[in-house]
Amino acid sequence: MNYFSYPTSLTESKYLRPIAGLIDEENIELFHLFGLDKPDRKKMNGCFTIKATINSKKIGIIYNDFRVYGGSFGKENSQRICAFLKEMELTGTPVIFMISSIGVRIMEGRGVFPYAFKIVPHLRNFAKNNLLITAAMGRCLGLGALLFACGDYRLSLKDETSLNLTGPEVFKMFFGEAANFEEISSSKRQFEQTDIINEVCLNKEILNQRIQSIVANKISEQDLNLSNKEEALLNSVSDNLVEVYPQHNQAIRTFIATRDGKRFGLFMNPPGKANLLNVGCIDRFNMALALFNKLGLPVISLVDTPGADPRIDQNDKNIIAKLTTMSINIVDYPHPKIGVIYGRCYGGASVFSFPEVFGGEPSIAFEEANLGIMSNQIIDQLLCGSPRFHSEWKENSQKETACLQDMIDAGVIGKRIKKEKITYEIDLFLQGDDFLKEFSRGVQLLSANKEKFNTDMKEWTM
Repeated sequence: MNYFSYPTSLTESKYLRPIAGLIDEENIELFHLFGLDKPDRKKMNGCFTIKATINSKKIGIIYNDFRVYGGSFGKENSQRICAFLKEMELTGTPVIFMISSIGVRIMEGRGVFPYAFKIVPHLRNFAKNNLLITAAMGRCLGLGALLFACGDYRLSLKDETSLNLTGPEVFKMFFGEAANFEEISSSKRQFEQTDIINEVCLNKEILNQRIQSIVANKISEQDLNLSNKEEALLNSVSDNLVEVYPQHNQAIRTFIATRDGKRFGLFMNPPGKANLLNVGCIDRFNMALALFNKLGLPVISLVDTPGADPRIDQNDKNIIAKLTTMSINIVDYPHPKIGVIYGRCYGGASVFSFPEVFGGEPSIAFEEANLGIMSNQIIDQLLCGSPRFHSEWKENSQKETACLQDMIDAGVIGKRIKKEKITYEIDLFLQGDDFLKEFSRGVQLLSANKEKFNTDMKEWTM
């Protein structure tokens, strides 16, 4: 099937008004079947496929029109969605899938099944290397729920969203009047009981702003709820901040940050807090790292944590496997990364500092930082029952200098700085990222022209 792009505007295509608060007024194209003179709501068949811009950045939008067949996925619009995703994949364009759908279009009979479910592999193929944001805008049922779960960042509306594998009518048939479909399928319950929703938004305006800030650096007012210490630390490394996954574990906070026009991912253990590395903290870290990877961002980690949470409930929640996965994700992260240790960094917490052996740039430590296997007070208590071991530790600990020179010599950290120097170090790191990009481009250019260069040299020497 052949498709074309029809240039339009929000003024001409008034049925696109539901996304007016998200996209720019101009540069709008409707992606549809070739041969249609002018796509309209009826011809869009319950699903808009749109090329647009946000803050001048090109994006693709798939939007279910619930007023037409309940935004269901039929044969025609399913094939169009797959073709649209393929084109967006080829151009590396981020896609926002705004879902309000009853699921597969059962009115078309069982023959619709292979068409509708083909969206799943197309969506996953797209999302392997490209940013996919999904937003549950109302009823998100059946296939709609599965597609929602494919997103890199998954937003929902607080009161309007119902997320379930079936609808209220079927629910009532099986469970009777006593079962409250709206409560069981609500954003609140799904966020609290599962990990399918990353963030619940109070209204559509806030949801649009969240998408704009993540995709296109369009910064909107956001209540970051920072303490004075947090604000001072963050101000020393960034100009603007957008917190991502703000409703998750607070032992680590995650941001898309900007400094002098350069965008980067930022992790921070909040100063003055216990910050034990627990399962919730690891989960938030992994989600943010995956998002930063899709955005192609260098990352900085501001570290102050005493290490892994040793409590029994954390062990039962699979903390060992999760910490291992996090370590592998850090090793595999393909963009520049650096750790800044401004407080505690003991044991497993060193993973947060992107150690050089994990592919990070040499870590930086504040003069006030405390590094080691664990705090000396704990080690002293652990070994006091064994005079030989205690004596051996005491002997070795004498070699550990207050200025951390032993750790610098061992290559554990790169340098120790006064905290006032952090701004300079961050600028140096971000400039280094630009240099590496330019160097990489130069290598690629030389490689591409190698054959021509050899030919020219041969002719010149003859």
